[in-house]
Amino acid sequence: MSELDPVLAKLSYELIEMLRSLRSDDNQERSFKHVATVFGRDERTVSKALREIDEAFWSTQHVRIIDRPPGHKNYRLTPAGEVFVDLLEPITEATLAAIRAAAAATKRLPILCTSNCLGYLHDLNDALPPNRGFDVIPLPRRTAEIELAALGGHSGEHICLLSTLMSTEQEPRVGTVAQWNDRIEVIPLEIDVPRMLSVEDLGYRRPVTVKEVIDNGTTFLTPQGGPAFDFLNRCYPDWRKLRPFQYIEVPDLDYGLKCLSSRLVRQSAMIVHGLSADSQKLAWLNKSFHLYDFNAGSHNLLAVTGIFRARSESGPSGQDEPLDVVWKVAQDLWSGPSVRAA
Repeated sequence: MSELDPVLAKLSYELIEMLRSLRSDDNQERSFKHVATVFGRDERTVSKALREIDEAFWSTQHVRIIDRPPGHKNYRLTPAGEVFVDLLEPITEATLAAIRAAAAATKRLPILCTSNCLGYLHDLNDALPPNRGFDVIPLPRRTAEIELAALGGHSGEHICLLSTLMSTEQEPRVGTVAQWNDRIEVIPLEIDVPRMLSVEDLGYRRPVTVKEVIDNGTTFLTPQGGPAFDFLNRCYPDWRKLRPFQYIEVPDLDYGLKCLSSRLVRQSAMIVHGLSADSQKLAWLNKSFHLYDFNAGSHNLLAVTGIFRARSESGPSGQDEPLDVVWKVAQDLWSGPSVRAA
């Protein structure tokens, strides 16, 4: 056993940083209480750690690395302590570099993904180059849980696959990059107009408006967020506050379709998109469903399913960040006629 082992056993990256904070190159307070506040630790914990490393030096090397001048409450590094901390500088830098390298080798890119987009995420993951240096990690979310406008904020989430509303004025086209707002862009994979689905014949023989459907007593089954909920709000502001008894929250499309199929709620309907007559989901309704179009001239809204990303700058030394790699692969994969339009 080396005589230095007791010293080495006490070292940690945090302890080295605490010692560095005791340098005498400024006039700031350097009490144990101050150090504890800076590092978010208990004062007794800091005092014990610093005293133990000092005692380890004293017992093995017969020198002190910290002391406190008589009549003062502040601690400082001794000349031996100053030399020790200076020589540790390359070690801390090498440690940080090793941490960054290890993180880069196993970097994971979280991608928000709703259940209706899992197939797209699988295709995207398969298309990524094998030597990409990162793994795609799916973050399953309901559409209502994703705040798309906050994409790329402090949450660390910069890319997602989901459905949302876009205006026809934004000119979304399948397989062509479009702007969702000034910070977020999207590659639309499916575009459809919202329709109303019911298992009952509600008596409409022409395109309808949300207001007249609600005024007619129809109850809407919809999540509390997402394209369907937003469509209702855009077409009939505050409808839920005005008619709270005509709204039943469902967690997702599948649950809502089962509610419709079971006829649990009389004269109920859902706002849907991307469903066709041969859809497997609609088979639950035993083909006894009715799809109603909305008056297109009053809304100009489209339900767009696609891959959305918050813009980011390229990484250091011209290297592409994982987000850029995913986005380029998505463009190669989904630009052109191979993408299906609902």
